[in-house]
Amino acid sequence: MQIVDGMAKYSAELVGKPFTKMLYSAEQLNDRSFWGWWQLDLEIMGKFLVENSKDNTWLKEHVELHNKIINDAQQSAAKVKQLGLARLSKLSNNGLYDLYADLREKTEKFHALSMEIDAVDIELENQLRARIAKLVGIKREQNEAYAIMTTAAELSYPKKEELLYYKLVLDFQKNKKPGNEKAREINKELLTKLLDEYWWTELNWRAGNIRTVENIKKGVNDIIKQTKDINKHIKQLEKYRAETLNGKEKYLKDKELAVLNDIFEAYALLHDKRKETQLKTTYSIYLILEELAARFKIKVEYLELYMPEKILALIKSEGKNKLDENETTARLGCVTIIIENKKITSAIGKEALSVKEKEFSADIQGIRDFSGLPASLGKAVGKVKIALSAADALSKIEKGDILVTGMTMPDFLPAMKKAAAIITNEGGATCHAAIISREFNIPCTVGTKIATKVLRDGMLVEVNANHGVVKIIK
Repeated sequence: MQIVDGMAKYSAELVGKPFTKMLYSAEQLNDRSFWGWWQLDLEIMGKFLVENSKDNTWLKEHVELHNKIINDAQQSAAKVKQLGLARLSKLSNNGLYDLYADLREKTEKFHALSMEIDAVDIELENQLRARIAKLVGIKREQNEAYAIMTTAAELSYPKKEELLYYKLVLDFQKNKKPGNEKAREINKELLTKLLDEYWWTELNWRAGNIRTVENIKKGVNDIIKQTKDINKHIKQLEKYRAETLNGKEKYLKDKELAVLNDIFEAYALLHDKRKETQLKTTYSIYLILEELAARFKIKVEYLELYMPEKILALIKSEGKNKLDENETTARLGCVTIIIENKKITSAIGKEALSVKEKEFSADIQGIRDFSGLPASLGKAVGKVKIALSAADALSKIEKGDILVTGMTMPDFLPAMKKAAAIITNEGGATCHAAIISREFNIPCTVGTKIATKVLRDGMLVEVNANHGVVKIIK
């Protein structure tokens, strides 16, 4: 709800071009949500941003704006997290109102600006492919060049977290006390760093659980059992940046590709920061909703169904402005919001489902193969598992399955590591699925638009991520 509200209010001001039409639909009982942007908006915004970003000064200033908005949102969220439920419960209604209003405004501005990343992905994809096609004649070599050029030089946050874990395990194994294997202790400095910097990586869109000392210890034990040569893994991760830049070196001699690479690297970092900020702000918003639920005797899942204005009105009325029971029941089934030129219209229940189906409808009858963007090279054959949420992915994906989803989030990571290949509806060169699949060498095709509609659980498919093609075998 915060995302569409923010995009409608602030995108023109912060991005320079507005999102004029968006759709968001949520089926809470099925734990599913759907997003849609107007294609023309993405094209106009993408061209505007990529062309402006070719001026390095403009790019630097725009990235600084992103960082300021990100810091504002994270600081507001940190205040809430620091208070925690115990101290939130002691705040007056006015104090809680001010806290929520501040977090709401800063979170909405963050969403309005950060959603431009999806527009940049599409345009950058087009320009990189076009330039590579002019420089490299053979199609297979073009795909290889594209895969190299869309591999970020900086480690993504999962790999940085993994590196810390490996260092923690290595230190733990070295810290032996003669004759007493159990007396080894975990390095407190590394443990604190993991808790401070990566407490949020197991969260999801509905808050989830923060990282604790206990699950870090479990992670350490799992690595000890599953990984033979810790030093080898550490060296590989520490050499990652140099090896990635070395792979790009021959292509960066072309000035146009070098400029596009600068834009790609800047937005790859913003992708990671976006994930982090999305999850941190969601966690803090959820803490406030949990306090409101306890304070006003309303289920927290009901509060999730309403726009921020409704939440603020509820706090201001000190809980007297009750939620309508029939409306809430309908919203649990489905809520669909369409924003067009800042005008927000919404539907609930069966009407919302109908609106969603109409807007997302596509002729998929008889389709046996379709394509997207090659995000991580390779081929795989396996059984399809459709996962429209992280919970779906974690419960359904087994080793060797083909993970098919709309888009991935950090809490998809354990399932992604098991998958033989990944297919998404959304995304481009710097999306979460693309970055993670390249780092873990998992064949991946993104941006298919129709994968979750065409494919069904149990289908046998071939994923040729070298060409971005998905073929139904049976």
